[in-house]
Amino acid sequence: MTTSRPCSVSARPSRLKHRFAAAASLFIALAAALPAYAAADTAARDAALCASLVSGARDAIALGYSVEAAELLDEALSFVPSDPDANYLRALLGTSIADSPASVTARLETALSGGSFRLFDANDAKLLLASIFVRTRRPAESLRLVAGMPTSSQSLYVESVARRQLGDEQGSNQAVIESLLRYPADPRPVVAWLRAKARPFSSAGIALPKRTAGGASDAAVVDAAFRAVDTLKEIDPGILVALAPYASSVDEARLLIREFRAIGGRNVDATLLALGYGLLSESRAIEELLSGAYLPTVSSIRTLYGLLSSDGSRAAFARSFFAYDGMIVSDADRDGFYEATASYRDGMATRWVLDGNQDGVPELEAWFSLGAPEVLRAVSGSMTVTVRYERWPFASSVGFTDAQGSRVYAVGPQVMPLPLITMTPFFASRSDTPYAVERSSMNLPSERSIVSVANSVRSETDDLAETAELSGGMRNRAWWSDAFGWHGYLTYLDGVPKDESLDLDGDGRFEARRIWKRDADGLPVASYIEADQDGDGMFEYRESLSQPVLKSWDYDGNGEPDLTLEERQDGSRVYRFRASGGSDYRVEATYSSGRVDSVTERGVPLPLVADTGGSVVWIGRKPFDFGTTVPTPGFGSRLGQRYVVVAIGGLLYAQVLE
Repeated sequence: MTTSRPCSVSARPSRLKHRFAAAASLFIALAAALPAYAAADTAARDAALCASLVSGARDAIALGYSVEAAELLDEALSFVPSDPDANYLRALLGTSIADSPASVTARLETALSGGSFRLFDANDAKLLLASIFVRTRRPAESLRLVAGMPTSSQSLYVESVARRQLGDEQGSNQAVIESLLRYPADPRPVVAWLRAKARPFSSAGIALPKRTAGGASDAAVVDAAFRAVDTLKEIDPGILVALAPYASSVDEARLLIREFRAIGGRNVDATLLALGYGLLSESRAIEELLSGAYLPTVSSIRTLYGLLSSDGSRAAFARSFFAYDGMIVSDADRDGFYEATASYRDGMATRWVLDGNQDGVPELEAWFSLGAPEVLRAVSGSMTVTVRYERWPFASSVGFTDAQGSRVYAVGPQVMPLPLITMTPFFASRSDTPYAVERSSMNLPSERSIVSVANSVRSETDDLAETAELSGGMRNRAWWSDAFGWHGYLTYLDGVPKDESLDLDGDGRFEARRIWKRDADGLPVASYIEADQDGDGMFEYRESLSQPVLKSWDYDGNGEPDLTLEERQDGSRVYRFRASGGSDYRVEATYSSGRVDSVTERGVPLPLVADTGGSVVWIGRKPFDFGTTVPTPGFGSRLGQRYVVVAIGGLLYAQVLE
């Protein structure tokens, strides 16, 4: 009996995936158990772990396990964040698993500044970074990276695009022609050149220029492309559509479009050119453009509308669009990377995202309700601005978020128009047509401009949340709470804090207050805080909020401090209290290093006498013993003797009031 080989589509590969997961776990465990010498040298141990994980990730990629490889590389970078190999391989992998160009750029820049490569070539990292730079419109930096680099199909592609972005058409043309000569199986440079914004199709709709119309250098590129088309179309059939506007006759152009469509090819340009060359009916072109087979662009919607020959067709297009569910993109430079994407439902926008520099990090996003903007979020540097609308284009609130926290300003109805985007009819000749969403020329508002018109602001940080009433840009009242459970209520005079009530235990009673004053520069500063701990309306405790720190206690509720504490910057403390209840602080105790160093009354040293109970120390004469009774700080009387008890450094001290 003959046993056949296992079929390549059998279930065995799925078991391999499970084996890889187990192997990866085992690999990490083994990597953690490196020789003992590494434990004594953390840097060497981390480097060894990183190198092992990178090697494992490279093997995982070769087996087709991209997600698992990414996990291994992230683990490697947790040991050595600057490792060139790990950063390069993670960046390379990121280009295939939808990482943003911004994150790929950051990894590559780290790789190129992190030292020597072990497994890979630094030129590969530079070339990948140069490729990202041309996508994100940084052509000068891209050219600097490829300068002096060995010629390759990728370097010529990068050079052709970068030079065109810089306006060096001759240099771009030369790079395209050189690529066709050296790498005849790579259609990317010539297709990108044919599709570029400056080319006839994108600048004039349906155009059939002579092959020499663009000048000798342009003609040389077009001629080279036609000579290579039979080879290139096998790799990228889209070159048939890209070349059609350069055909020497209408018949030749039609043949190119027919060939592309005959093999099932569909794209925006093919639909528009087929309509323009009479290969497609107007109704079929409308159906194709909105079929979802490809993403229509804003310009293609408008171009198709302009090609329609009758009011009936134009009305039919509008009706079809109002039933459209899908995305419409903007690709102004026709490089294949979208500057903006909009989602539509029933022909109305539901979301719009602007990524002008194409780095994968949106600069502006908008969400819509019934076709009208509802929320808009924009990023400028480290600041994120969020605008909410109730009735477009008037903002109802504007929020600012940065490293310090967030501030959300409420704005009255129809006070501040903020049309940061425009909604322009797709079909300019009709007012009842769907709208295209585009960025307006208005700059993002500054926080100062919003403060001047807002009626309130909600501020939040990691430790504090506050709501304040505003009028004319100044605060009137504010309510706050912090991470410790404290709550406060402030009133302001001319925008400066006047009175502040505090709830320090979260029971709903404001038992304390903070007093404010102006400093030498006229700025408001908190001066001191005082507390009414028993709720009798008298503040028994006060503490200054500047150096030196002064604390005071009122034991008898007469409104005058009976004990004060000065905390000096050297760590020592000085207690002062009234021994006789008079107006002067006659007794002064100095406390440092966990004990009372000295006690004086009007400069005269006083002895310290221990109470037999062990809980009190008498200052000066001891008229009686408290014994096992532990007195509370304050004034008292016993056996006809009035006394005061104060707490100093966690101990109780008593003195007779003569």
